[in-house]
Formats: sequence, structure tokens, C-alpha cells
Amino acid sequence: MTTDLCDARDLIAREAVDQLAAAVQTILQLEELLKATRPGLDKHTAPARLIELGIYAACDQANGFDCAREDLQQRLQACAPQNATAPVRGAGGAA
Repeated sequence: MTTDLCDARDLIAREAVDQLAAAVQTILQLEELLKATRPGLDKHTAPARLIELGIYAACDQANGFDCAREDLQQRLQACAPQNATAPVRGAGGAA
């Protein structure tokens, strides 16, 4: 495996994590937008119940994407090469 291949995989992995983080932020913005519409509605009307359902669904989806992002980061860190110390070389360059 070449260095370029490793760099490309690392880039793709970081982009995947970043995309999940962006999805979380977008869904949280949707949740806040829905919350902003609540004050104008009577509490026990059909539109108010739909808004509450939308808020719940947005919060649940944001949580799901955030958990997926954290899981992906942990999996990537677990398979990343660890910082190994250089082998001590003796005479003649043998390890």
C-alpha cells in the first residue's frame, strides 16, 4: 500500500466524519426552526402536534447521526497506525 493510497483513505474518512457532523448541524437547525413556530399555535391543535412531532423527529435524527459520527471516529482511530518507536539498530544496520 502506497503513501498516496493511505492519504486518500484518510482524506475520505475525514470527509465522511465531517459530512456526518454537518448533517447533525443541519438537523439541529431544523429543530430550532420548528421550535420557533410553536409560540403562534394553540397547544392542542393539529398543527401544534405536527410541529411537536417534527421537533421530536429532528432531535432523534440529529442524535442518530451524531452517534454514527462518533462510532465512525472511534472505528477509524482503532484501525489507525499507532506511533511506533523506531527499532534500535545494531552494527551493520540489522534490527
